[in-house]
Amino acid sequence: APVTPGLQGNFLKRLAELGHDEGLEVHGYFCMASNPWYEQQHPDEAVPVRLSPNPRQSMPLGSKYLDYVCRCVEEALSETEIDGFLLDWFTEVEPVWVPVEQEMYVELMNQRFPGIEGVTKAETLEFQRRAINRAWRRLRESVRSIRPDVKILLNVPILPQVYPLYEGLDVMKECEWFLNESPSLDNADWTRSQVGDKPVLHNLTGWPEHDPGLWTQAVERGYHLFGYANCDAVTTLPPESNKHIAEIRKIYHLL
Repeated sequence: APVTPGLQGNFLKRLAELGHDEGLEVHGYFCMASNPWYEQQHPDEAVPVRLSPNPRQSMPLGSKYLDYVCRCVEEALSETEIDGFLLDWFTEVEPVWVPVEQEMYVELMNQRFPGIEGVTKAETLEFQRRAINRAWRRLRESVRSIRPDVKILLNVPILPQVYPLYEGLDVMKECEWFLNESPSLDNADWTRSQVGDKPVLHNLTGWPEHDPGLWTQAVERGYHLFGYANCDAVTTLPPESNKHIAEIRKIYHLL
């Protein structure tokens, strides 16, 4: 944000109207652990890239940042008729204990910050889980206050080492849809083990590692299909060179 500086009009509102005219659902997108615009405006609330274990994810789920995200969600739901939104990178970044993370530790753990060397691995994991749970409660309250029927699609973790962050959390029990962005169907299976019979979508395209040919296995296992691609800067459509998109078109025509 902003992806397209200088964009005139209410693009999302108009897109929702056009989609609904065609009988389609239209969903928005919010990315939590990365927000370049907010990071530039509030560098004191972000983890500096040079310190972050994952430079692409540098926004801790601090109170002020959650206030901002919730306002954005409420505005989108109030001013457009989107049917829901994808919640991407909904995680608490691995802490390096910059000041905003120390403040969060006091809020979430109900005790003073013991110093960087004084936080155990178990406490760090519990801190991250509590941060995710708090963020989910805040977002859920914002959605319910505006349009309770809105659907939220959660992009679930894609690495087994991150599973402990999410196992048993409220977001895994209460979200409506779940997206497996990983190329691996095993990750979709883990997601189903956490969410029961709620819809799980398997992503067929987006990274070079994705294999659209897995669609038959995905359908046989009861998963829904999903795909995305970067847009051509001129046409705003997926580039013709993207062979995965061409395969996705064939698959959808077969269904």
